[in-house]
Amino acid sequence: MKKYGESSDDASAFKTASAAKEATSIQQMDGPLALEKFSDELREMKKMIALLNSDKREDKSDYWIKLTGRINKIFGICYVISVVVFLATIFSVWLREDDYLCETNHLQVS
Repeated sequence: MKKYGESSDDASAFKTASAAKEATSIQQMDGPLALEKFSDELREMKKMIALLNSDKREDKSDYWIKLTGRINKIFGICYVISVVVFLATIFSVWLREDDYLCETNHLQVS
């Protein structure tokens, strides 16, 4: 409700007033009509609860989406760092072997 500009005090006052009005109207009705009116009210309340729960679910899903985005960035950075370290290691080993081979060839020729 706050999302749509209503304060919680306004909403609770509205709910209390409508509940009191419905209670007096239900007491004045006969059995089947009262049950039908009551079931209609229950359906409306169920819809309202479903709407409120869907807002909470959206908030939770937004939280998880943001969290997975952060985790994805962290893994991406770790991946890039790992690739750079791996390539640097391979390159340094490759250069050492070239130097070693050059020294052994030079020694054999002499």
